[in-house]
Amino acid sequence: MQLIQSSKLASIGELAAGIAHEINQPLNVIRLATVNLRNHFTKTSALDDKAEDTLARINNQIERAGNIVRQLLLYGREADDTENYCDPAVALENSAQMIQQTLKVDNISLTIGKLPQPVALPCNLTKLEQVIMNLIGNAKDSILDHRKNTDDTLAGHIVIAVNCGADHLKITVTDNGLGIPTDLRDSIMEPFVTTKEVGAGTGLGLSVSHGIVTAAGGTLQFVDVPSGACAQIIMPLVAQT
Repeated sequence: MQLIQSSKLASIGELAAGIAHEINQPLNVIRLATVNLRNHFTKTSALDDKAEDTLARINNQIERAGNIVRQLLLYGREADDTENYCDPAVALENSAQMIQQTLKVDNISLTIGKLPQPVALPCNLTKLEQVIMNLIGNAKDSILDHRKNTDDTLAGHIVIAVNCGADHLKITVTDNGLGIPTDLRDSIMEPFVTTKEVGAGTGLGLSVSHGIVTAAGGTLQFVDVPSGACAQIIMPLVAQT
């Protein structure tokens, strides 16, 4: 069964890489054309509010497509770098710096707990940052959906807690968004499963994150909370010498 699953992942990975490559080429052309068009409008003083808004929307869609391409390239790729170690405090700090401004614009607070002492995890730093960023991004989208569907004055909160045991580290990402629908609880980690509206997500983020954490000997799951959602990462600590 494991061999069949590995074969499927390899096939999907090859297909995803091929699709990503083909999409990247026209994306780069469109991105360059947009820059040139903006420069032309600016020089001719023809960049009015309507043109600026149109170009901004085009750029947003280019970035969204670019994110999908990056997720496609990562999906199906086995994380074979578990011998690399990282400081989770650095991963959390870097992730916060990358997304803090976006959260501020959306009136969402981010609170991150401190580790009592330095520790190391058997995971590549960039990949751990990817997992954390994905979980924060999902939490943000859930909060925005909550506002849209129930209360547009809701103040969003994302709390990342860290707890260090004798041989493991637990990281939890909790939000006050809509939470995970009951019918998706058992399949939310599977590829292409998403709680987002059609066209708003690839359904690959959690699957890729789950693969990264599992390859490092850890677990990623959602645990029950009174409201919102809580993602829990448990990863083994690297023995200190």
